[in-house]
Formats: sequence, C-alpha cells, structure tokens
Amino acid sequence: MLSPERESLYSALMGKVGNTPLYQVSRIPIPNNNRIFAKEEWLNPTGSTFDRLYPYLFYIFESEGKIVPGVTPVIEVSTGNAGASFAWCAAQLGYYDCTVIIHEDAPKARVEQIRSYGAKVIFSPSGQYAKGYVKLLEHILIEEKRRKGKKYGQDPEMMFCVTKIDPRGTSVYKKLVDEVRSELNGEQVDYYITAVGSGTSSTGIAR
Repeated sequence: MLSPERESLYSALMGKVGNTPLYQVSRIPIPNNNRIFAKEEWLNPTGSTFDRLYPYLFYIFESEGKIVPGVTPVIEVSTGNAGASFAWCAAQLGYYDCTVIIHEDAPKARVEQIRSYGAKVIFSPSGQYAKGYVKLLEHILIEEKRRKGKKYGQDPEMMFCVTKIDPRGTSVYKKLVDEVRSELNGEQVDYYITAVGSGTSSTGIAR
C-alpha cells in the first residue's frame, strides 16, 4: 500500500498522459472506401506512447515494495524512445538514481533527451541493437547481486530494472483502445495497428 501522498502523485502523473487527439487521414488516397485514423501519441509529455506505460510500472513495483523513491537505483534498456519516457517518469517520481542503457549508435538527440531528465546513460556496443543492451543489462544486474549478496528484487537498495516487457503493462494500452473507441463513438474497428517499440507491450490489445 502506498501513502495517500504517493497515490496522489501517481494519479497526477498518470493524468498528464493519454487522451491524445484522433484524426482521420484524408490527404492521401485510401482505396475501397476504407477510413484510416491516426492517434497523436507524440503529444504525450516526452513525445512517446511509452509515457502511458512507465507511471503504471513504477506504481506496480513501488506498491510491491521492490523499489523505494530516493533509495532504489532504477535501470532500463532502450533504443531511445522508451528510455526517454522511463527517465522522465523516474525524475517525476523521485527516483533520481536512474540509468538508461542504449546502443552507442543511437540518435544523439535521443541520448540528449534522456540526459535532460537527469538520467545517466551507459552505451552498449554499436551494431548490436537490442542484443547488445540486454546482454549489458544482465551483466550489470548479476554484478549487483554478487556485490550485495542478496536476491534480485528483495532489497530496495539494490538496482532494479523497471522493464517495459512486464506483461502487466499491457493493461495500460487497453485504455488507449478505449480512447479510440470513445472518439469513434463505438464504431467497429477492423484493424488496430500500433508501434510501441517492444511488441510485447501491445500483444492481445486488438482483441
């Protein structure tokens, strides 16, 4: 259970994301009388749909006692998009010891955005993409476990990965679909296509 102050903080943070505009695409030819709509997720605080996800993940792990603001070092891996959302959320919630692992050949602008939220950046080797940063994350967490002599997730002073692939995170994107259906007044949606980096975040949402 979180204190009323923390509950209020999380509620305010979650209120800053979502409810983005939905527009019908009309300036390109669309065959067979189909209609295409696009939701402007770039209007979330860091310009990413991941802004919906991280407040919820931090809320879960903090409620479970696995992380404590001002105490737990938090870490995440990213190609850049999720890393910015993660760093922004950590700063908003008082997790100031925040690290993002990103591949060395990531866009410089994205790296600077991550740093602008106060996060440290560690580079994995260029050309390896997700394979490289996941391997580096595993190494860092194993070393942390060896140094502290405790199991991962049992000591709030140990580094903790607030990972976007936690399956509980998919519930956040159901709200996004609810927004779409509401804006379309409940009309039938035949196909739902989303780009959120890690496909695991949106698995099953179309159903």
